[in-house]
Amino acid sequence: MSAKSIWLGLAGLWVLAMAAGAVFLLMPERQAPGLAANGVEAADTTASELSEPLEAGAPSHEVLPTPVEFPEPETETTAEEADEGTNNDSTVKRVEDANPVSTRPDAAVSADKTVTETGTALHSVEVAQGGRLTLPSGEVNVDGDWTNLGTVTAAGTTLVFDGADQTISGNTTAKKIILRGGTKRIRGGTLGSNGSGNAEPGDAGLYVEAGTTLIIEEGGKWNTPNPYGFQIAGSLVIDGGEFTCRFSNGNGTDRGEESWLPGSELTIYRGKFIGSGDADFSGATITIHDGALEINDDIWDTGEVLNMYGGTMRNATRGGMFFMTGAVNITGGELQVYQNSSRSLRIHAEASVYCTGGEISINGQAIRTSSGGIMLGSSATVGNLKINTSTRISSDSTEGAYLSVGGDFEIAKGQKFEAAGHQVIAIIPTGEDQGEFIP
Repeated sequence: MSAKSIWLGLAGLWVLAMAAGAVFLLMPERQAPGLAANGVEAADTTASELSEPLEAGAPSHEVLPTPVEFPEPETETTAEEADEGTNNDSTVKRVEDANPVSTRPDAAVSADKTVTETGTALHSVEVAQGGRLTLPSGEVNVDGDWTNLGTVTAAGTTLVFDGADQTISGNTTAKKIILRGGTKRIRGGTLGSNGSGNAEPGDAGLYVEAGTTLIIEEGGKWNTPNPYGFQIAGSLVIDGGEFTCRFSNGNGTDRGEESWLPGSELTIYRGKFIGSGDADFSGATITIHDGALEINDDIWDTGEVLNMYGGTMRNATRGGMFFMTGAVNITGGELQVYQNSSRSLRIHAEASVYCTGGEISINGQAIRTSSGGIMLGSSATVGNLKINTSTRISSDSTEGAYLSVGGDFEIAKGQKFEAAGHQVIAIIPTGEDQGEFIP
């Protein structure tokens, strides 16, 4: 190839390079997003300095653009910061909206006023003396305190107390009352249902749901007028007040609503539980510290556990049955058995009766039949045993079952205790003031 051809080729390449440079210079300037103006100027200056070719081997003096600092992103506001007011109002509002406050209205009736309530979800209810409040039929939910010093008409109402902790005072009667969650305290006055016939499943007047505690304080009272008219799935605590009812069922019965569900609890610190008819506590744990558990008829089941530290528990002569079931632990107090001519204290075959104190007394009518009297389905250990009327160990007792008396064994003068061939481990009383023990 000739030298002239080489020069012509180089000239053509030089023309193409100049044309490309012209196009580059004519393009509009484009600012990088987020860069400040001084950052753009620094970048342009650097580009012009680098437009001249470097000599071979010469060190590069490239100047990089000044770094641009971007603002830090806003951090998410915590609930604690919102409470302390450390963030802006919009952020605090967003936190508050995530936990809305209950908007249930209060129902307040002043003295000598008459109000007909149409709402079915209320916060607190307060009726002053002389005030009159009528509630709608169906369910009415209340999550605050309830105070009635006047008159509340709720004959067709189901009151649902569904707050965390609520205090109920004053005299109120409703078709049905449901206690749901938390702790409810009856503090003065009588709360009750208005049923009369046997309560079938779902139709009782009082429901203490699982996870709920009803405490009846001194001056407070609950009243269930109809048989099987209440159901306890949670805890009933009597602390100076009174709970009255008629017949009550344990779980697994078909005579009406079940009164005591498995896991339910009855605790008496002081005050009374009074049942005017038969009682069946199966499913319940009963704990008596003081006060009284009085059943004016038969006791068919003493529950899963019976713990007595004081107070009294009794049936009445109208029935005569006092059936111990489950685990029976008595360290104090008095268990009073009122027998009739054929029935007395019975101990279930699967019961565990081990008492280190307290007193069991046998009262009522004298036993007249061989199958009547104290039936030992299993052996039993009691603390003090006092025989106030003639009785015997029933012929229906399990063979080999024994009765052990760890404390005093007393037989009232003129009365008899017949072991009927069963082993009785006790210090047998003697003397003119004692009755007769017959092996």
